[in-house]
Amino acid sequence: MSESQKIRAQDLPYVFENLVEKYEGIGLKSCKTKETQRWRHASAQEAARQLTFYFPYFTELANLRSSTVYSLCEKHYNQLIVSNNLYNLLQGSTEEHNEPGLMIIKMM
Repeated sequence: MSESQKIRAQDLPYVFENLVEKYEGIGLKSCKTKETQRWRHASAQEAARQLTFYFPYFTELANLRSSTVYSLCEKHYNQLIVSNNLYNLLQGSTEEHNEPGLMIIKMM
């Protein structure tokens, strides 16, 4: 598929659609859609790998079909992929260090 034919992330199904309301009580932030927001492919290698850490907490993520491509809004990409603060909270940890095995992707 050529660069001009790639599907834009914002045109894909949203991975957290219908989950924010259910899980906001445990720290999942609401998605704030703004014009300048950057959407990400949830199936990108590192994003997909990072999301697996959340399967025990968001069972719907584990049930997503691997053959379907999904998107992540900027807010959830930062909360779940770039930062591990929610993961630490879910683990019952108040420490602000990286969990072993949880790789943090540095944004440029």
